[in-house]
Amino acid sequence: MEADTLFIESRERARRDFADLLNQAVRRIRMAPDAEELGATLLDAAAQFSTGAALFRVSGDIAILERIRGVPDAAAFTMLEIPLASAAALASAIELLGHVAAAVWSAIPEPTPPPDLVGIAPAPAPASSWDGMPADEQRIHLRAQRFARVQVAEMRLFEAEAVQNGRAQRSLYEALRKSIDAAREIFRKTFFASCASMVDYLDLELTRTLANDNPDLLGKTYPGTLR
Repeated sequence: MEADTLFIESRERARRDFADLLNQAVRRIRMAPDAEELGATLLDAAAQFSTGAALFRVSGDIAILERIRGVPDAAAFTMLEIPLASAAALASAIELLGHVAAAVWSAIPEPTPPPDLVGIAPAPAPASSWDGMPADEQRIHLRAQRFARVQVAEMRLFEAEAVQNGRAQRSLYEALRKSIDAAREIFRKTFFASCASMVDYLDLELTRTLANDNPDLLGKTYPGTLR
């Protein structure tokens, strides 16, 4: 009985210590003033829970190694680029991170724009159109919606400074041209090519999430909805 009590107390103590470390890491991440410090903070935090850690930057469908720590012969991994199509585990981890980021950002209330800057968001498809759609086609639409949310969440997470500058200068597309163009091309090939009823969910998500429902913030050079 005494052994069981000691085990339970030890387990609870370990949980509290783990929670404290995690909370400290989150506070440091929130206080990071720029991308450079954020990267170092993330590695420091990860090192507390693992023997090695690597920081990747995602550009389109390529994961680029930025930093690595606690790994033997780390110099051999310099400039490592991994196609996500050939690394299912890494792609799944990034997608999961994107979902988490999307959930976090969705929980943060967006600032209400002044009355004269309120944009008009595109109207959603009528419910009858969705109800009459075959199940396979609905699944394609759901995949497309998820892809759009993940891509935009990654832009907000990994290119936060560019997003802020783009909003301030009303030129989000120019600030994020490489990422947006890559996402648009993948969306076109993956979803528009195989589904005649496809909607440009990426455009909707860019407008809603990045531009705060104000299409003008995307800038005059933004190509607009995919056709």
